[in-house]
Amino acid sequence: MNKRVFYALYCLCILYNCKERLSLDKVKASRVEINDSLIEKEDIKSFIAPYKQHIDSSLNAILSYSPDLYTKNDGELNTAIGNMIADAVFELAGPVFNKRSGKALDFVLLNHGGIRSVLPKGNINSRTAYKIMPFENEVVVVGLTGLQLQ
Repeated sequence: MNKRVFYALYCLCILYNCKERLSLDKVKASRVEINDSLIEKEDIKSFIAPYKQHIDSSLNAILSYSPDLYTKNDGELNTAIGNMIADAVFELAGPVFNKRSGKALDFVLLNHGGIRSVLPKGNINSRTAYKIMPFENEVVVVGLTGLQLQ
């Protein structure tokens, strides 16, 4: 008999013949508050440091410049920041959709609630973009007739 098969059968027999059945009889929990009183572990901090530096350099790279402060509260639902994000999605997703389907996008509709921060005046970096839309967002293309759209 193959040694692996024998070993597997042996382990199964041992497990099957255990008379004592274990069961969960008590759960104990406590709240651990995370605040500035916690002491950093230097070995963990030094292990993470090169990764943090790499991510920070990527997130801090300047992408653009904003001449003014823009918020989602600049209008009722139609705002400059919302229009800018919709335009960006249209410009970036349009060619991908066209290449895959041979069709063109007609417009982009975004969820006003998905805008979670302001676009500040000054240099714009990737960190700013993540603050504005901090989720794993996806572009979903839906085919609608004019009647369905109305």
